[in-house]
Amino acid sequence: LHVGDDGIVTCDEHGLIESMNPAAECVFGFTPGGWHGKNVSTLMRHDVAVQHEGFLRRHVESQVSTVLGVTRELEGVRSDGSVFPLELSLSAYHHGDKYRFAGVVRDVSMRKALEAELRARQELLEASEEIARLGSWSLNLATGLVEGSDEFFRVIGVPKDSRATQDMLQSVIHPDDLPPFVEAFMRTLQDDTPMNVQYRNVMADGGLRDCHVRARV
Repeated sequence: LHVGDDGIVTCDEHGLIESMNPAAECVFGFTPGGWHGKNVSTLMRHDVAVQHEGFLRRHVESQVSTVLGVTRELEGVRSDGSVFPLELSLSAYHHGDKYRFAGVVRDVSMRKALEAELRARQELLEASEEIARLGSWSLNLATGLVEGSDEFFRVIGVPKDSRATQDMLQSVIHPDDLPPFVEAFMRTLQDDTPMNVQYRNVMADGGLRDCHVRARV
């Protein structure tokens, strides 16, 4: 239990904590041995704890479980009562004639904070693109598939849920503007010259929209 960075908590079939390695003590804010006499239900939010107790009971009674071996995210509770996002992987084993359970726990607060920051930045980027009428896109040269922002698809008049490919994007370029567009694109691939080209985009209703593309490999 004292090897590795993951927190490990073991308990009996009633949920009484039997051991907790230093990493798990750190996750839940316990001093060494401060968890003695506690139930694992105290390590999670009440409604989650009720479900968890049911999982343990059903496994002991029927050896059937939908949570063993599955990594779940739930809200953990530290010794000071603060709530935090917790990742839990649960397994069961026999010790004598009794069932025991072991949980690998990880505090994913940092990861959740980074995910939230990325979402906020993405939302800001999308709002900025909409205001500036500026779309961003990327082309996978191996597959020919294109990924783009909401504003990119709005600008070129193509539904975002459509399968965007290089050929599909070229199909909305005015025929007279396609040769210089392809020439600029190939030059960018061959010698890393930044692509900087204007063209007329053919909209679904037949109208034309002036577009300006800048790209690099």
